[in-house]
Amino acid sequence: MLPLRRILPGFGGYDWASLLGAILVAVLSVAASLSMAANFSTQLLLLLSAHQLLSWIIYGFMGLLLLEAIFSWVNPYAPLAPFVRALNEPFLRPLRHIIPPIGGIDLSVLAALILLRISLQLAGAAVASLL
Repeated sequence: MLPLRRILPGFGGYDWASLLGAILVAVLSVAASLSMAANFSTQLLLLLSAHQLLSWIIYGFMGLLLLEAIFSWVNPYAPLAPFVRALNEPFLRPLRHIIPPIGGIDLSVLAALILLRISLQLAGAAVASLL
């Protein structure tokens, strides 16, 4: 990402070069898939690229939630556990206000996984309806 950081430096506390790199990878991934199609439009390419990037983000969040669950079962004091917990905390905090622990077990991670899976299905259905 260093070449992109020279063109687009981070500002506002965000690394915009990494986001642009992720968007470019999604566009190239979809373009490679669509290259076999006889005719495809730029709109279709951008729509499928946005869906691909959103899917990657959702799957990334799901992976982080699974890591947090595994850390809580196996070794909650692992060196990587606080980092994963800090990444998940903004997403889990609202759910923890709604879903209280039952018998000392935090079910907010399970609820978050279900909500992410539903959002993935909704995004796929939205893209399918636009095609």
